[in-house]
Amino acid sequence: MKFLHVADLHLDREFEGLKQKVAYKPYKILEEITDFSIEESVDFLVLAGDNFHQSKPSIKMQNYFIQELKKLEAAGITVFLIFGNHDYYRQNIYWFDFPKNVQVFYSQDIETKYFETGNGEKIAVSAFSYLGPHINQNKIKEYPKRDYSVDYHIGIFHGEVGGSSYAPTTITDLNTKNYDYWALGHIHLQSSLADNIIYPGTPIGRNRKEITSQVALVELTDTGMKLELVDLSPTHWKNEIIDLSGLSTLSQVMFEIRQHLEDESNFYSLYFSNYQDIEEQLKEVLTSGELVDSLRAEGKVVVKTRLLPLEESTSKHEKIDLPLDALSHLDFYRIVENLPRNIEIQKIISEDFLDELESDLSNFIDENFSFQGGSHEN
Repeated sequence: MKFLHVADLHLDREFEGLKQKVAYKPYKILEEITDFSIEESVDFLVLAGDNFHQSKPSIKMQNYFIQELKKLEAAGITVFLIFGNHDYYRQNIYWFDFPKNVQVFYSQDIETKYFETGNGEKIAVSAFSYLGPHINQNKIKEYPKRDYSVDYHIGIFHGEVGGSSYAPTTITDLNTKNYDYWALGHIHLQSSLADNIIYPGTPIGRNRKEITSQVALVELTDTGMKLELVDLSPTHWKNEIIDLSGLSTLSQVMFEIRQHLEDESNFYSLYFSNYQDIEEQLKEVLTSGELVDSLRAEGKVVVKTRLLPLEESTSKHEKIDLPLDALSHLDFYRIVENLPRNIEIQKIISEDFLDELESDLSNFIDENFSFQGGSHEN
């Protein structure tokens, strides 16, 4: 039995942080997914929540979504679909009925739907949908234990391990259900909590933090599970560190930069290191924007540029080892939401300012302390 696990499509969300127009529209990734599902002859497709970025998607985007699902219907492929915290379900906003091949979980209570593949394999799928933007209780505790009357039992879950606002749970709770596979959504970077507990991440990154673009192709058999993380995205966000050691002429620098920008379909953030031999010239063209404008005129998509700190000495101190919980997570964006709506404050605290602050703090921590773990959701 084979299926495709997709999460966090966010169809009506544009690319963020781009200063130039790009030809590719991110919602088109759904066409890649439907075509791939048909090519692989999967038994079903799992859509694990946040199919839309908005709780009230446009009629145009709803229609596009439905038409792609109808392609799967024509190919005899079933779809199991839940709603997440972004596209939480409200009946009175949908202008189209879902095709008959789509098994929708409309309730915030746990439901189990049964399905039989063309080969006669019996499947149970347990899941729930959001009916609002937040769920504070641990929903996994409400899931039934594995149904041993079927060949395979799959759980779909949109939420977080830890936290407090998005159906927070634990790996232990997930494991106690003894399901064959957990299809997770909500975290935008690919993460495997166990061999069969998978966040595939978003299938196409919308900003420079979303650097993994994957879907999970899963095959379950009597002897075990085969998992393949597949990248269907035609474009990616790349962080390129460009080492300018020993370069002393502008033409050498330009050649080195172009070597890192060979794929014009990608979106690049450029970080320059060891630029001491050409520091003044580089600072000048980055401050004026002249270098970036030139690269963009050549068709390169450059999101941002930054000079990494030059090393002041060759001696490096030892990192300080601290336990994982010694530093709590700082959410700068949430802090800003609680600041006074003062015009002068808003001028200073732009998204770029927050990104730089977060990046500087992250670099400082990486250079001086040793921690473990980490994840990103949006």
